[in-house]
Amino acid sequence: MRFYLFLVALICSISLTAADTSASANNRLFYTSPGRPDGIEQSWLPIGNGYFGAMVRGGAEKETLVLNADSLWTGDGDRTGAYQCLATLSLTFSDIKQNGIASYTRTLDIEKAVHSVKFKANGATYSRTYFCSYPDRVMVMVFSSDKPQNAEIALADFDEPTRYDPARGAKKVKDKYPSRKQSSVTAEGRSIVLNGELVNGMKFAARLIVLAPKNTVSVKGNKLSVKGAKKFVILFSADTDYKLSFKDNWKKKQLPSSLVKRYIANAMKRKVPELLKRHVSDFSRLYDKFYLRLASSPQKYLEMPTDQRLESYKKQFANGKIEDVRLEELIAKYGRYLIISCSRPGSMPANLQGLWNWSNSPPWRSDYHSNINVEMNYWLTEPSGLSECFMPFSDYIMAMRDFHLKHTADVVKHPNGKRAERGWAIKTENGIFGGHSFVWNFPGAAWYAQHLWEHYAFTEDKNYLKNVAYPVLKETCEFWEDRLLKRPDGTLVVPKGWSPEHGPTEDGVTYDQEIVYDLFTNYIEAAKELGVDAAYRKKIEDMKAHLLPLKVGKWKQLQEWETDRDDPKDQHRHVSHLFGLHPGRQISPFLDKKFFDAAIVSLKARGDGGTGWSKAWKICFWARCHDGNHAHKMISEQICHNFYLNLFDFHAPFQIDGNFGNTAGVIEMLLQSHTRKGKGTDTANAPWIIHLLPALPDIWSDGEARGLKARGNITVDMKWSGGKLTSLILKGKPGRIVVVAYKKKIKRLKIPGSGILKTRL
Repeated sequence: MRFYLFLVALICSISLTAADTSASANNRLFYTSPGRPDGIEQSWLPIGNGYFGAMVRGGAEKETLVLNADSLWTGDGDRTGAYQCLATLSLTFSDIKQNGIASYTRTLDIEKAVHSVKFKANGATYSRTYFCSYPDRVMVMVFSSDKPQNAEIALADFDEPTRYDPARGAKKVKDKYPSRKQSSVTAEGRSIVLNGELVNGMKFAARLIVLAPKNTVSVKGNKLSVKGAKKFVILFSADTDYKLSFKDNWKKKQLPSSLVKRYIANAMKRKVPELLKRHVSDFSRLYDKFYLRLASSPQKYLEMPTDQRLESYKKQFANGKIEDVRLEELIAKYGRYLIISCSRPGSMPANLQGLWNWSNSPPWRSDYHSNINVEMNYWLTEPSGLSECFMPFSDYIMAMRDFHLKHTADVVKHPNGKRAERGWAIKTENGIFGGHSFVWNFPGAAWYAQHLWEHYAFTEDKNYLKNVAYPVLKETCEFWEDRLLKRPDGTLVVPKGWSPEHGPTEDGVTYDQEIVYDLFTNYIEAAKELGVDAAYRKKIEDMKAHLLPLKVGKWKQLQEWETDRDDPKDQHRHVSHLFGLHPGRQISPFLDKKFFDAAIVSLKARGDGGTGWSKAWKICFWARCHDGNHAHKMISEQICHNFYLNLFDFHAPFQIDGNFGNTAGVIEMLLQSHTRKGKGTDTANAPWIIHLLPALPDIWSDGEARGLKARGNITVDMKWSGGKLTSLILKGKPGRIVVVAYKKKIKRLKIPGSGILKTRL
């Protein structure tokens, strides 16, 4: 009786007001029809809490959600494996007929992370709300109607549906299904429970409970039936028995079946409005750290359904006059929505598809690609105020490090024949157990180490630097100390390098040389910050000075290889030899202009085409070149040629790094802080130079940005009008010296005791 009294109170509380779920005009994706049944990656909408998530179709007479759990992976310590799809949840409403549906809308509010569907049918108004709560670790689905509803609810272990494959046109294909050892779905009372085990021994579980008025829910085989309920709620949770560790003891102590049962039981102690309030408060705490307004768009575009808005933008670009500039703003903010939804402390880091996958043999395994893709996933976190969303990647790097420190020497020999006893190495494709595949990416660990250093540079967390970043930086330097070849003239060369997925293997490849240069630079600065290892720091300083320098080729390009073989007609998607321009800091208009000019020549030759993520990287490149108009052209090229109707970036197929790279590129256009102001060439510990609006395009003549983060743990708020900076607020540690650059002005400022400096340049 007590349980049913709780249900009555809960059902009476589930009406969600417009204020709870309404999205401001340019913080939403909005459509007037459901997602295409065969177009999950193109038209369905994503929700998630890091641990698990869903692609929601928004169907009226039949609703379908494709569900994911972030750690559901095949593979082991030897094999990469693949990210798996968990299950599908379907609801069939027998009283709703497709031809009787009117006034349909579905909206994804990216400000509050709430998905809603509204329509009319049978003389009634239907409202549905979906959100995925990080604090309560449940997905909440609310189904409301003016009239009693009849629904059949099914939770099914993922039996791969036929899907639209953009690489094969409209042809439907069926993927392999090799991963399950066993699974079962049972309905009991008001719950459906999924339990299973993968072929590698990983156990997984999902559970849902239907909360509805008494006598309206019944069991029908392994499904549930709701009859005559105007309102009902579904609570869902999922988990595996994996904990982040590449060691043999990767299993949690508790079975996932008991964990999901506990999550749902705890959520049931709260009413739906409270669950929603806790979810929105948690999500908004991160989302609201950052505000962006890029110029202005006519109101008609803000009110236009997103799919129509995207098509309209394409026509505007083709006609040479973009009016809907704020679509670019929406897409940049969408990247932050996606990273908050798929990368939270305690979860796995974002993979090639973030969190959302609808295949058990996904493209490139939906893995962690170490030669650009997973790194690009995290370029936006620090500068957009989402340092805590970086922590899953940090934890993943440290888990990889623990595993590969033990195993690298068994499989890697340096060119001199010695075992790689110090440091560690990874291949290009990586899973979650230590197994990796494809070719060796020897600089991969050094690129990962850059992210650890950057987390410190933005946050100035000395404990993190001392206990996490510095040990990795040092041991990675030791790896390269053992691996670099020393020529008779003292030059240090990376042996047997490869410009990722492009060109021959040879000594002295620019990509490798630049990453080692970056590693040594970051290590030197880290050692000085901590005041440790002075003798080893001097050794690395000397090695850095003897690294093979960059080279300018016969057509004035920055050479991709030491051999001057670059083809000016080559437009390969990878532009790896410009790592030193971005995300490195070896090439800059403020350093050796010869190499900066050569980088521009190479970038122009590579062209403006490529995959979605390639165009996103080019946004960042052109921003670092302080060419805002060309960076903006790359944004338009990506939007017009590499975004689906749900604003997922595609390669093709869908790859989320292009979304994240786009956001990072927009921020680079507005704020840069990767160079220092010091004496001579020794700038370690000198203040970072904060470049304001370094690549502002003409079309963004008026705008505002708040919550931008600069290295040195400085928060920047600014406004501009007519292409000129009009307002600047710097927030940081009282007494901190800040160097600010705007156009040709450079000012040295001091943060006052309040921690807030308002100034004009």
